[in-house]
Amino acid sequence: MGSPLDPEFLTAARNERGYMIIYDGQLVKSGGELENKESFVNKVMNLLNVCHSEVFIDQKTSFETITVEFADFNYCIGTQAKHIYVLKRDK
Repeated sequence: MGSPLDPEFLTAARNERGYMIIYDGQLVKSGGELENKESFVNKVMNLLNVCHSEVFIDQKTSFETITVEFADFNYCIGTQAKHIYVLKRDK
């Protein structure tokens, strides 16, 4: 299995339409429909800030992934250390 920082690892996902890797709030790699979508980085960061707020979880709890579903595709968002992985896939 490849490294999560290797774009081939993300593009090997079934029905993948695009991916991005964010490090410390900055876009470091992207491809497909998410290539160079700097404005989308801000939306992902805002979503994660809300999800990390006390409104949703206490400070001792953390999520592993977030899935945002639309009619024909979804976004899967995962975090590891300061890396954020976003994968856009067909349903």
